[in-house]
Amino acid sequence: ADVKSVQLRVRACVRTLSKQRTVELSADEHIVIGAMHGTAATSALYLRRAAPTAAGGAGGGAVYSLALLGKSGEPVQRRPVALELRTRTLRNTTVDATLAT
Repeated sequence: ADVKSVQLRVRACVRTLSKQRTVELSADEHIVIGAMHGTAATSALYLRRAAPTAAGGAGGGAVYSLALLGKSGEPVQRRPVALELRTRTLRNTTVDATLAT
């Protein structure tokens, strides 16, 4: 049978030095795997952080790329992708672009 989701639970006891007592911590996470397979979608966009380079990104920031991948993880070619980019700092500033994969 194919795995459709994973339920994670992490629990730990941590000794706090400032309060001199042990505190129990826990976190739960439910991760759905292959959710696209239950839909009519045949591809999806993924934002990837590129591996660090010596030059870094523009202005020394991180470098990201968009990848359009099919259901099996294969790159989808010759498909137009319409983007609208907005800045956080400049209001009412958008850049519209249509790119090709």
